[in-house]
Amino acid sequence: MQQLLRTVGMLDDSLVGLGYFCEFTHTALQEFQANRGLPQDGVCHRDTWDALIEASRLSARLLFLTSPYQRGDDVIALQTNLALLGFDCGCIDGILGPNTVHSLTDFQQNYGLAADGVCGVKTLQALSRMSNQTGSGPGIVSVRESENL
Repeated sequence: MQQLLRTVGMLDDSLVGLGYFCEFTHTALQEFQANRGLPQDGVCHRDTWDALIEASRLSARLLFLTSPYQRGDDVIALQTNLALLGFDCGCIDGILGPNTVHSLTDFQQNYGLAADGVCGVKTLQALSRMSNQTGSGPGIVSVRESENL
């Protein structure tokens, strides 16, 4: 849990001993719970654990189509990157569903990677390289939505 709290920027490495649930970990967990609208009891219940997983940064876990669908901040980052590169993954909702996987596969194919629909290390490196070449515009999703209006 401390690792996840560090990953989401809620816990400073210099304050805690790895593997110890100290007052700093307790306070960081309560702050995280407050930010996510969860009961602030400082206990890592199932809802808190799920929220910690969903708050992961892109690259903290492999992203691929599962049932139930993966969801979280890392999926939002993936969808945003794909949209800025012109790959329409539908609504940027943080849910890794078929539309996002289709866009991811299209990106992988266009970049010359194995088009397996899994967002791993090589795909993240390619997204990073390509994202440096784009602006900060609205992305294809906004263009499509404007067109539909």
